[in-house]
Amino acid sequence: MDIIFSTRTRKSGGIMGKDTNNKKPSNPIISISIPDSLLEKLDTIINERGYSSRSEAIRDSIRGYISDYNWESNLSGNIDVIIVFTYEKTSKLAIHKIYEILHQEKYDEMIVSNLHLHIESGCIEVLVVKGDAKSIRALHGSLSALKEINLVKVLPIS
Repeated sequence: MDIIFSTRTRKSGGIMGKDTNNKKPSNPIISISIPDSLLEKLDTIINERGYSSRSEAIRDSIRGYISDYNWESNLSGNIDVIIVFTYEKTSKLAIHKIYEILHQEKYDEMIVSNLHLHIESGCIEVLVVKGDAKSIRALHGSLSALKEINLVKVLPIS
């Protein structure tokens, strides 16, 4: 999925206009490009949860992402976690890239167990991982960076 960000800032003189009142800029406007299927899912959530707009739903998602990132950044020492991620089962490239990461020596020795499940929309991998928090964050980052992976979650168990 390609996401394209462009930023414009609203000021009192119009978008990127001259600020004659010396006010701080309001919320920046960003544009993103997402697949129709993802937009349809977003719109469904907006209706079900009663968000006032797509912008509010996306702001809420970003706040959650930042909260998760901050929580994960504060983990330290040896920890036990479960890492769950999903991907399309038809993507041979995804499978290759995922296993290339998981079988790197630095990660291979941390993975205690794994479970692979087929669901209607793709595959779910569940990893039980033990190791240094910094290394686990690196594994999470490597998996999250793959555009073929739809979702990655880290759940602490110790």
